[in-house]
Amino acid sequence: MPQTESNSGVLLDVRPEVAAFARHMEAKLRENDGKPGKTGWKLSSPWGLLDRLRGETHELEQAMYQPVWRSQQQVINEAADVANFAMMIADVRGGLLEPPQAQSVAPAAKGATE
Repeated sequence: MPQTESNSGVLLDVRPEVAAFARHMEAKLRENDGKPGKTGWKLSSPWGLLDRLRGETHELEQAMYQPVWRSQQQVINEAADVANFAMMIADVRGGLLEPPQAQSVAPAAKGATE
């Protein structure tokens, strides 16, 4: 499993799928950097972010109704939007950048999800 350095300098084991998806999340966030009216999420209400998360979930659902050959990238983009809003909520509610409790994430059992 690849290792990624966290904000606190701790190396964490990251599944390749998680690392790839995190790159999609970051790309979606960067699309809005510097746009007029976009000030980031740090001062946003978690309830307002939750409303936006619901909207993004609806957009993801709509993308999933499309044939896979036509919507694969759209589903990835909408899923990244959903994940970003969930991350923003966790961030503004506090503790997201707290030092991790463990030094590394143990690999999950094959087929396990978390």
